[in-house]
Amino acid sequence: MNYEISIQLSKILKGVLKSSEDLCLYLEKIHTLKTRVHLIDSELGQIALATDFNVEKITELFEISTNVSNQINEEHEAAENFYKRLEIIENGIKAQEKHFIDITKVLDECSSRINGKKPDVEKSLDDCKICQSELSDSWSELMKLRQMLHTLPMNLKMTISPQQTERDLSILQNIHSDLERKCESNMSQLRDRLVLWNKFHRQLETIHNHIQETEFMMDLIQLHETADYHRLLKATERLDALLVEIEHKKHTIDDLQTITKPLLETSEPSVSIEIQETVEQITVLWQNTQENLHDLCQRYEKAVKLWDHYNNICEGVKDCISQNCSTSCELREVDDLQMLRQCQETVTERKRDLNKLKQFIEDINKQVGFNIGDTMLSEIDEFARRMEDISEDLTFQINTTTCKHAEKQ
Repeated sequence: MNYEISIQLSKILKGVLKSSEDLCLYLEKIHTLKTRVHLIDSELGQIALATDFNVEKITELFEISTNVSNQINEEHEAAENFYKRLEIIENGIKAQEKHFIDITKVLDECSSRINGKKPDVEKSLDDCKICQSELSDSWSELMKLRQMLHTLPMNLKMTISPQQTERDLSILQNIHSDLERKCESNMSQLRDRLVLWNKFHRQLETIHNHIQETEFMMDLIQLHETADYHRLLKATERLDALLVEIEHKKHTIDDLQTITKPLLETSEPSVSIEIQETVEQITVLWQNTQENLHDLCQRYEKAVKLWDHYNNICEGVKDCISQNCSTSCELREVDDLQMLRQCQETVTERKRDLNKLKQFIEDINKQVGFNIGDTMLSEIDEFARRMEDISEDLTFQINTTTCKHAEKQ
């Protein structure tokens, strides 16, 4: 019987183990042989107890059985050890297969978001970087699995050639290379895309800053509640300079259009619409700021011109008052009606100028947006009072002179 087992063991040891399934079947066969050898040993023990047994024959059979049993045990132990090591490798391969499926899904999602919004592009780039790091770790794991495959214990009497495991590892390495290329391609496109987005947002920020600075300077330069001619003139000059400055920055809007063009042409339709709306909004905001500044400059320039007219007329009124006051005594001695009437006409004309002065003040108030003060109105009232006194004095002189001329005739 031991001879038969030896023959069966020789048959089992023939062939090639190519997969874990083959190895598992091989273990089952060896286990069966172990069981049969154990039964033989039990039978030999019972025979040895008999009184009529052949001692030499039984001893020989025991030696053969022990030898076969040792061979089977060694082979079984080696096969189990090999199986465990191979199982670790195959489990590692399965884990990497699952991991590569997950990475493929992430990279596909990243590819689909290349032409999306900036936050989507940023997230996709971060996800690709994570995938790149994970692929690096996976490559190390694949090399580790291959090293384990090449260092499997070969102390089995059976020929072992785990070709399927070798093929699975090679396939995984090819998939890994494809994923690396896809990851690099995604990252390159996403980086280029992010450069466009960053340029776009930097330009938007630049324009926003120009608008805010202009509005701040307008509010700072603009007069509030009180004003005099020199402050108004200075404010007008500064506003004109600010208008020139913002007109020089008009190119920032044109630059925005240039920067926006590649984004509009390649983005998803919904994203392109949002980009276009953003550009239109900032353009309108820029134009409104420029128009508001231009309007303020025009109003202040008009206010300066009105104040210039006011000052010119005011000087004429002052000269008239000063001249009449200084010559009032002389006029009382004048007997020329024509001269007196000319003086009266001049005074009457200057009295009409007082109404113009009041209108100038109203117009200036309208242009600067607030009441420039009551001091000027008080001054006009004082001019009116003094002009009225001069007018009455001249009327009296004319009447007196007229009576004198009548008496002489």
